[in-house]
Amino acid sequence: MKVNAKLSIIVPIYNVEKYLDRCMQSLLKQTLRDIEIILVDDGSPDNCPNKCDSYALCDKRIKVIHKKNEGLGFARNSGLEIASGDYVAFVDSDDFVSLDMYKTLINLATKNNCDAVYCGFYKEYKQGTYSKVQECEKYTEFIGDELKEISIDFIASEPFSKMEYKHDMSVWHSIYRRKIIEDNNIRFVSERDYASEDVPFQIDFLLKSRKVAFIPDLLYTYCFNDISLTKRISLDKFEKFVALYYLLIDKTKNADVNGLRAKRLIIGNARALIRTILRSNLDKETRKRIISEIHKHHIWNEIKPVYKLNYLPFHQRIILWGIYNNKPLITTLLCKTLESRYMLRIKKYNKIIWIKIKCHLKRIRIQS
Repeated sequence: MKVNAKLSIIVPIYNVEKYLDRCMQSLLKQTLRDIEIILVDDGSPDNCPNKCDSYALCDKRIKVIHKKNEGLGFARNSGLEIASGDYVAFVDSDDFVSLDMYKTLINLATKNNCDAVYCGFYKEYKQGTYSKVQECEKYTEFIGDELKEISIDFIASEPFSKMEYKHDMSVWHSIYRRKIIEDNNIRFVSERDYASEDVPFQIDFLLKSRKVAFIPDLLYTYCFNDISLTKRISLDKFEKFVALYYLLIDKTKNADVNGLRAKRLIIGNARALIRTILRSNLDKETRKRIISEIHKHHIWNEIKPVYKLNYLPFHQRIILWGIYNNKPLITTLLCKTLESRYMLRIKKYNKIIWIKIKCHLKRIRIQS
C-alpha cells in the first residue's frame, strides 16, 4: 500500500442548508490535503444545490453531482461511481468532523495495511450537550476469521449481553479501502426499502476484508437536528425492519447461527418504535392501532421459538413478553413505566440496583 493514500469523502446532501457550511468547513480544513470531496445533491429543494456549485468553484478538490431524489443510500452509491481515492469515507451533511480525523485514519490504515479503520465519535443532542461513543480502549486490530464475528457485532450483541450492540452500524465513523468495494460491487441498499442502509454495507465489506482496526479517538460528531420525523410514523416503518431482518439473515447465514443477532436487532427495533410512537404527536387511536399491528405481525411466530426471553436483560425481557403474548396494552404500560420516574436507579455496594415500582405489573409473571 502506498504511503500517501488518497481519500474520497462522499457527502450526500438533502435539505440541510442550515448545517451545510459547518460540515464543509470541517472538511475543507482537514490536515490531510490529498482528498477529494464529492457532494451529492440528492434533489435538495432548498439552496443547497447552489451552495454545492459555489464550493466547487472555490476549491478544485470538490466534485458535485446533481441527481433526482432517491434517498441517502443511493446518493452514496452515486458518489462511489466517481470516487478515485484509495480509501473512501462518508459524511452526513448535518454533521461535522475533527480537523485531523482523516489524516489520523489514513496514517493508521496505510501504516498497518488495514482495509478499514473505525474511530470513536460524539453524539450532539443539543448545542453543547454531548455523549461519547468509544468502542475500544486502545488501537485494536481484527483479522481473518475474527471479521465474521465483528460483522455480526455490527447487527446486535449476542444473547445474554447487557449491551444492545458492540459496534455502531453507521458508516460515517470510518474509512474503507475502495478496491474491496469495487472488486466486490458493494453498494448501499435503499432506506426506502430497508430500515438501515448502513449495516448491510458494513457486513458486505467486513466479510470481504482481511484486516480492520478500531481506535478510541473521538473524531466525528453526529448531530441530532431539529427536524421531527414523528409525523411520518406508520406500520410501514416496522415493515422496513422486517425487510432488513430477512436481508441480514441471508447475508450472515454462515456467521450467525440461527440468526440470533438479526433477531435481537428486530426485537430492539420494535421496542424502540413502540416508544417512539408513544412519544409522537399521533392521535391516541392511531398509536393504539399501529402498536397492535406490530404485536400481531407474523414475524413473531418465527422469532419466538428461537429467541428466548432470558436472552435479554430484565427490563427488555418484560417488554418482549408483552410482544410475544400479543398484549399491546401491557407492552404500552411497560414502556411508559420503564421510562418514567417510577423506574429508579440507585447505587449501593458498587452495584446498580433496579427498584421497580410495578403497580399494574404485580400479577405478571415473566417466564424465562
